[in-house]
Amino acid sequence: MDIPIWNLRSGQIDQAQYRVLQKQNQLENQTQILSASMEVAYRQYEIAQNQVNALKNGILREAESALRVAQVSYQYGERGILDYLDAQRVLRSARSELINALYELEIALIEIQRLRARI
Repeated sequence: MDIPIWNLRSGQIDQAQYRVLQKQNQLENQTQILSASMEVAYRQYEIAQNQVNALKNGILREAESALRVAQVSYQYGERGILDYLDAQRVLRSARSELINALYELEIALIEIQRLRARI
């Protein structure tokens, strides 16, 4: 049993302890949110990096090769102009996808840097 004569500031002490506990909980919550955000940003970075690699090493090279074949075939009269134009369209589309993937990669890197700055 507390006697008010001896414990005059117990209400203020309890209130301060409650605020400390509340701030600790807020800090823990923000740490968990930041950690989850960092994981999401890193996953987005990995996805974008894989997409850039796939486009650079596979799809873009194949489209360039197909364009060369279509161009030579058109020059020798083996294929029509539509085949050549279609090969150009496919190459431009692959380049556009690569540009978008590079953009997404940069966005992911910026997000990771932004989250690191908050740590």
